[in-house]
Amino acid sequence: MSYIHLFAKIPWRHVIGFAPEIIDVAQKIYDNVKKTLGVKGRAIARGAGIGEPSLADLDRRVERLESNEVQQAELVRNMARQVGELSTALRIVSKRLQLATVLAVAALIGVLALALKT
Repeated sequence: MSYIHLFAKIPWRHVIGFAPEIIDVAQKIYDNVKKTLGVKGRAIARGAGIGEPSLADLDRRVERLESNEVQQAELVRNMARQVGELSTALRIVSKRLQLATVLAVAALIGVLALALKT
């Protein structure tokens, strides 16, 4: 039994199925960070003499940060679920590989026994 056949038993469609979801969430996080940094960059560009940002600006930035934290938590949850599913699939492959090794050794012993009898 070849490694290609063993890896074919892994449910790759299921494992990779979450990739678009992770990419979407990561893109949203990136956009939020870019938007937040863009606001900061514009405030600096308005003039070096600008004092502290207004309370409304700070409130919007805190809301964005909270939203970003929620999205990051969602991303981590999805990644943890994928790692769990992948580890389960790897345990299955490991058990199948052990079984295949035992059967191969038994078959080799059987072939050797038959060869010695003849």
